[in-house]
Amino acid sequence: MVDTEQALLAQSPPARSTALESVGNSITPALKPLMGSNGVILGAIALVFMVMQIMKGRGTSGKIARGSVSGGAEKARARKRAIAQLKAKKHNSVALYIGSLRRNKQGKPRNAKALYLPDVQRGVAIAGGPGSGKTYSAINPLIRAALDEGMPALVYDFKYPGQAECLVAYAARRGYDVRIFAPGYPESEVCNILDFMADADDALMARQIASVMNRNFARSSNSSEDKFFADAGDQLTQAILMLAKGMPNPDLMTASAVLGLDALPARIMEGKRLGELGSLPQGWHISHWVYYAFSQLLQLKDSEKTVAGVIGTASKVFSRFMAPELISTFCGQTTLPIELSGKQLVILGLDRRRREAVAPLVATVLHMMVTMNVTKKRSDPLLLAIDELPTLYLPYLTQWLNENRSDGLCTVIGFQNITQLEDAYKREQARAILGGCATKVLFNPQDPDSARMFSDYLGEEEVTIKQKSRSSGGKGGASHSTSDHLQKRPIVESAQFNRLPVGRCVLISPGFCRKDETSIPLISSIKVPKADVLDDDWSVKTWPKVKAKLEARTPQSLGDSDRARQEIAIRMAIAAELLPLPVDGEGAEASGGRFNGGVPSILPTPKVGARVINAAALMEFTEAF
Repeated sequence: MVDTEQALLAQSPPARSTALESVGNSITPALKPLMGSNGVILGAIALVFMVMQIMKGRGTSGKIARGSVSGGAEKARARKRAIAQLKAKKHNSVALYIGSLRRNKQGKPRNAKALYLPDVQRGVAIAGGPGSGKTYSAINPLIRAALDEGMPALVYDFKYPGQAECLVAYAARRGYDVRIFAPGYPESEVCNILDFMADADDALMARQIASVMNRNFARSSNSSEDKFFADAGDQLTQAILMLAKGMPNPDLMTASAVLGLDALPARIMEGKRLGELGSLPQGWHISHWVYYAFSQLLQLKDSEKTVAGVIGTASKVFSRFMAPELISTFCGQTTLPIELSGKQLVILGLDRRRREAVAPLVATVLHMMVTMNVTKKRSDPLLLAIDELPTLYLPYLTQWLNENRSDGLCTVIGFQNITQLEDAYKREQARAILGGCATKVLFNPQDPDSARMFSDYLGEEEVTIKQKSRSSGGKGGASHSTSDHLQKRPIVESAQFNRLPVGRCVLISPGFCRKDETSIPLISSIKVPKADVLDDDWSVKTWPKVKAKLEARTPQSLGDSDRARQEIAIRMAIAAELLPLPVDGEGAEASGGRFNGGVPSILPTPKVGARVINAAALMEFTEAF
């Protein structure tokens, strides 16, 4: 038995050797063509293919989502660019920051904790529902940063004096000339809207004023009008403004007095005829361009109902603000600075108790001031801060954002959610406004539609999900395995947006960039530094003293009811004298009796536009500090 096993073992190796030789003999003919140059080429091709597959797996083309968030490196790049812009101080390349900025002896910023936002001239949109922190955590800090950098600023204060309390004393302590235009408040400056017009023939400016006033009135009163009467009302308002500009005491009160005349088309025609004959006092006459502006109304003169409808449409705006406490701020010589430069701060305040009457005036002043400032060459940037944007209608806002950033306009807008913005500006224009802002700060919108839009805007990111599995059975017992699966998810889900706590936001800025992409979102909680909180508290505490100083220097002179009635009577008398009713063949007027009372002497229309009264008036605030 042993001998047999040994014999078998002795025979095994030759058997295996014989089998291998048999396999080799069968394969050798197949491999023989690859042993020459052809084999080298095929091998190289195979190697290249393998390398490409490996690189493909490591590259980004295999990603199912490419979204990402900013980190420390992106914030450092934004800080570096912002500091360079702050140092260069160019009017069309501007940076701001959130948080107190400490500087070294050379003036270089050294506060790494501040949140730097470069390229704010490309527009900043800040969205967040009530109580989300958008004003306290973002808008006011950006305004304070602009004041720290010595930029002129134009601020719209919807909840006046909410923002004014936080900013006026802060700016005055830094050497700013502070002016406030808030119809209905005793500390307000005077802004005669007709001073934006160069002369009575300035039809373009008159058209802008008429359009902005009427559109804002329609929105504030929630009225819907026929398109014909709306357009005709704009045209008549333009013509009335042009006519009033060439009359004594050119202001909105004079325009209202003219619009209140009976038989207005007939009076315009008679005034034109008598003016050409030289029969009116001191050679006053209606110019060709002013008369042409009334052409639509004159063509409708034979249709009394249509004329009454057009005049009624235009009269709605003027009748709302004919009150003593309001007319004193827009009648007389303008004292509000129009062209801003250097350390100047203008706050436009809205009295919410008289919102329907005041909003059109404030919107018109804001619109015209921005237009005057961006149509000239600037040497320094201008900050325009508009919180609660949907409360105003600004027809040129998209142009300001997209076309005037190179002119030095830095626009910061705030709104609660996209639904509110679309309700005020319609969907297409609202999207254009949001798209015109390169920097976006998104707080809790408290609105599902806005949350979905913001989530879609941020995109999706790639995540790796590890999946563990366990199988049992068989002789080997249970087995465990782990596998990785790539999936994609929103960077911030829509539900997450509506759960953001106060002060936490998603910030998108062109400064947050990498080598091949920019505007990478940053999820952050904005914490206002203690120094800023103390400055804010001090400014609010000092506001009553500063307000008293502003009231003491106010140029308003028509706040008294008796004085206001007298001025209205004077303007009505002048309007009736310069625009008389036509007379019939017997020398009697065609209708009614002509005004025969005493008419004040007619003074020439002043040609000088509004200017800053005295930039050194700041010294008035020293006692308040």
